[in-house]
Amino acid sequence: MRNGMKEKPRGKIIFSVFLCVFMFLSCQNPMVNYLLRESIPEIPAPLAVWNGAWFYTLREAVDAANDGTASSPSVIGIVRNIGDHIAMGWCNGLVIGPGKHILLAPYTPGSSVSISRWAGNSETLFTVASGATLVLDGSLAVRGASIPGRAVYVESGGTFVLKGGASVTVDNDVYLESGAYITVEGTLGGGPFAPIARVTPSSYSALVQVLDDTVLGADIAANHARFDVTPEDMTSSGWYSPRHWRVDSAGYLVPVAAKRVVSSTGEGPPVGTAVYYTTLQLAIAAALYGIYTVPETVTLLANVELSLTEEIDINMRCISLTVEAGSKYVIKRVGSGSTPWSVFDISPSGVLELGAPPGSALIVDGGALWSGGTPAAAGPVSNTGVTSTSALVSVGSTPGLLRLKSGAVLQNNDRTAGNGGGVECFGGFEMSGGSITFNRTAGSGGGLYFYTNILGAVAVERTISGADSSIAGNSAGLSGGGIMFDSYGVKLTMSGGYINGNRARWIAGGVSPTCAGYGGGVFIPSASSSSIPVNTFDMLGGEISNNYSDSGEGNGVVVDKMWYLGPVFSMGGGAYIGNNDIYLSHNTGYPRALVTITSNLTRHSLSSRALIRLDTEPPVVNVQVLGGLISSNYMKFTGVSPYYIDSAGVLK
Repeated sequence: MRNGMKEKPRGKIIFSVFLCVFMFLSCQNPMVNYLLRESIPEIPAPLAVWNGAWFYTLREAVDAANDGTASSPSVIGIVRNIGDHIAMGWCNGLVIGPGKHILLAPYTPGSSVSISRWAGNSETLFTVASGATLVLDGSLAVRGASIPGRAVYVESGGTFVLKGGASVTVDNDVYLESGAYITVEGTLGGGPFAPIARVTPSSYSALVQVLDDTVLGADIAANHARFDVTPEDMTSSGWYSPRHWRVDSAGYLVPVAAKRVVSSTGEGPPVGTAVYYTTLQLAIAAALYGIYTVPETVTLLANVELSLTEEIDINMRCISLTVEAGSKYVIKRVGSGSTPWSVFDISPSGVLELGAPPGSALIVDGGALWSGGTPAAAGPVSNTGVTSTSALVSVGSTPGLLRLKSGAVLQNNDRTAGNGGGVECFGGFEMSGGSITFNRTAGSGGGLYFYTNILGAVAVERTISGADSSIAGNSAGLSGGGIMFDSYGVKLTMSGGYINGNRARWIAGGVSPTCAGYGGGVFIPSASSSSIPVNTFDMLGGEISNNYSDSGEGNGVVVDKMWYLGPVFSMGGGAYIGNNDIYLSHNTGYPRALVTITSNLTRHSLSSRALIRLDTEPPVVNVQVLGGLISSNYMKFTGVSPYYIDSAGVLK
């Protein structure tokens, strides 16, 4: 101790000098700041550099920078990532005011920095006022965090420029007031297919320009496909889901109808890149062939209107047509009059799969406008819309195939001649969901008409499964309001779904009443003595209920054994026929058709018996009506009161 004072430890003196030197150097070297901040967290690291001066917030740097000019903006180098309001300058966003012209780029050439939206920030990050300029250059990315939203707002008269490797990632957008553009300068970095920014225009039309450039057309043409566009809200126009747009090679908006994802390295864009098309037909034509089990996916992005002279052909391609989650789009015929075309024509070498994610819908609409109720209503129903002489979907012979999945709807086709209102099927049919509804035909098979299809003397199997499969509200002028089988060689297996609310009408003078107005739900005809294989309908699950026939007979299922061979109708498991009958017909001299029980019926009970009706009134007794597993299931069937079915499956 000297003069009554304690002597300072030599180590503390050295540290103080070192700290002063360190802090002085930190003003000149950002790396020193990183080290200093790590050792002394209270001292922040510089964030931006302008004209050799260091700043700790972006707002400070912008405010301090010279105004610059549109052609020579003040350059601010960004030293490190910005991801909170403190780094921005205790604000949620920055306004580049009138007369201010700023360029932001990484401070260190070749490095990458980002300006990210932070939790709780829902405001615009940058506003470019009228008369101001904001340029993003180098590998500078404006990113979104947990809250997507507007990254840049460009007022009319403001200039926003992207160059180098700059981008505004797609979970943020650039909003453009009327007359404002994004100026692209040179070929932007990240590769020719990397996304650059999402654009939100103040209005949507093909006359709206969203990209400008400094080299006439060249910069836009090199970059336009890399810009996304916020979908347009169309609810006020009656759309269920938004309209989608892209940017064309001139920088203008263009509506798109569909997209597909590149699946082959030989196409140019990398595998997984989305390619957009202005029409659905172009997307399907561009799709690769696909394979039977793994079709090429095309995603519908807009309502599609088809004129009465248009048809979508699925030729030598395997296509899965769907919509994005939460979307609902309609492919619809429009116009006045009649058309000879189907909406979809699947060639013998084509496969079409229709479906939509949960909560979404893909609707194929024939354009009929029903008056007086649905086509299956009891009274007369007229159509003030489009009529057709073809089914809504026509399926060519094997290997032609239609797959219906959940979310697909085939509706409102009014066929004035021929069989099959919703679908006429020469080929394969697999229904695991979706619906065929509100279709009408003057012939047979209001919902579906299955034509003969055999390979090697074996019928090609068609299937209906899935709890949400529905064939409902259809009508036929002859027979089979829901489904009609051809004369032979049809096999249908139903393990789930519903056939309900369909109607078979009787058009006076059309055909013999022995053929018309029967089979409100399903009509299964027999084959001639030389026609094999016979028709087979295996009902292993699902429900047939509340169908109607104008003849008063065969509301549910008609098993028509007018010839010696077939048909075969079997029931088992969860198959259920409620509030409908099973109508067994025959021709004199031929055995009567049976209901063959293949397994215990789990849904039918003493209180919900299936009604069997014969084509003679009063019924002929002592007639065999059940086959197969009779002993444990006979009490689940009944005849018209007071008749019953005994333990041998005989009507008594």
